[in-house]
Amino acid sequence: MKKLIYSLFFFCILITTDSFSANELWRSRISGSWTTPSTWEFSTDGGGVWIIATSTFPDVNSSTTTIRNPNAVTVNNNTPLAIDQFGIENGASLSLGSGSR
Repeated sequence: MKKLIYSLFFFCILITTDSFSANELWRSRISGSWTTPSTWEFSTDGGGVWIIATSTFPDVNSSTTTIRNPNAVTVNNNTPLAIDQFGIENGASLSLGSGSR
């Protein structure tokens, strides 16, 4: 019984935490602002299971980030953003506000 309780506790922490490493994949799930977590979902197992982000968004520490068709993602005015390994699917878009860098 203790093992089951510990396993459930660990699973809940794993699902509810948004502390990510460089090996998770990110993809847009809806159109929206880059810095709105609900725009994104992530996978830590190579794309097998996708989890809706609740408190963070892709950044330079993330692995591959993809904007999916037909989503349109916007980087708002004067928002500094650093990313690595980034792609935009055919039919998707990324809009940069004036002053974004």
